[in-house]
Amino acid sequence: MFLKAVDTGGETKDVAYIAEQLIDCIREVGANSVIQVVTDSAAVCKVAGKLVEQEFSWITWTPCTPHCLDLLLEDVGREWREWNRKSNHSDDGDEVKDYVLRNGFWKNLEKVLALTKGTVALLRECDRGVLIAGKVYVAMFNCRQELDAPRDGTSEYCPGIKVSAQKYAQVHAIWEKRWEMLPSDMHATGYVLDPEY
Repeated sequence: MFLKAVDTGGETKDVAYIAEQLIDCIREVGANSVIQVVTDSAAVCKVAGKLVEQEFSWITWTPCTPHCLDLLLEDVGREWREWNRKSNHSDDGDEVKDYVLRNGFWKNLEKVLALTKGTVALLRECDRGVLIAGKVYVAMFNCRQELDAPRDGTSEYCPGIKVSAQKYAQVHAIWEKRWEMLPSDMHATGYVLDPEY
């Protein structure tokens, strides 16, 4: 539920300031009415969230799932650009056209799309606002299963797509880094309490 917005212009958005804003908001609502605080996943927000948890032992801080998924996809996009990097190029229109029409460009794009299909689907669901914490937990687990599926073209998730061990390792490392941001006690509890599972 959206409660309020705070104009932070001219403020130093450090841990103490963010924690103060969150704690003031919790007190305004009534601390006994709050069980979770969601912020973006910036380091200062994470530490501020831990301060909130120290102040109110029953409240859990979690990073925003769509924000974490956005970061994951941005990281994979940067990796894809590296796969397609061509040294000594200019911005000449003919060169750009030749670059985009290269078979390798589209093959690499196809691989990235196959490796991120589940993550993109989860992001869409999160943005619709219909998933609860337990379903996010299951969806992230399923994305991990897809990522760990065979990469030799025989996977049901990525049929016909072959991904080199090096490219897979690069995407897998990115995924693991962002995966560590997401699962929380709130997600696990939601999973356990969801009658669907």
